[in-house]
Amino acid sequence: MRRSESGNAAVEMAVVLPGLFLLIMVLVETMSLMWVSAAMESALRSASRFGLTGWSPDGVDRQAAILRLVAERTIGLVSERTATIESRVYGSFGQIGLPEPYDDTLPRNGHFDPGESFIDVNGNGHWDADMGRDGFGGPGEVVVYTITYNAPFLTPLQRWIGGGGFTTLRASAVVRNEPWGGG
Repeated sequence: MRRSESGNAAVEMAVVLPGLFLLIMVLVETMSLMWVSAAMESALRSASRFGLTGWSPDGVDRQAAILRLVAERTIGLVSERTATIESRVYGSFGQIGLPEPYDDTLPRNGHFDPGESFIDVNGNGHWDADMGRDGFGGPGEVVVYTITYNAPFLTPLQRWIGGGGFTTLRASAVVRNEPWGGG
């Protein structure tokens, strides 16, 4: 019985096949996430180039036109229903990500405490850790466009290892609006 080799192929297949299937699942997931990420970046570049002109088609506001561009460029995978599309406006590139200026009085601790005076750069009535305001900006203003998308996995691989079945993808672009309107 030891010399018989019948069934060796079935045993070898049983040993190798799970690893092969795992490798194929990892490749499929990696390639799909790379494609969606590249599509998001392309869509964001296109939307930001459109947004910096200040132009919008008749009967459509700039935000709707920008969201439509994102949906078209990602073949409908990333839309306002499935993703968060944000735009923050700043006066200059140097203000991006900075907090609103404040007077660090007692206690002098290096962060904003209620009651300390501050300059309300974005005009919302309270101190913010990011001085940008929501919107698409006016002529000459700096706008940061960001798309955040929870991309679902195509295979059950991540759920098998205890994940949530999706991964968060993010893309950003920074542009200065053109000085439209003669500004």
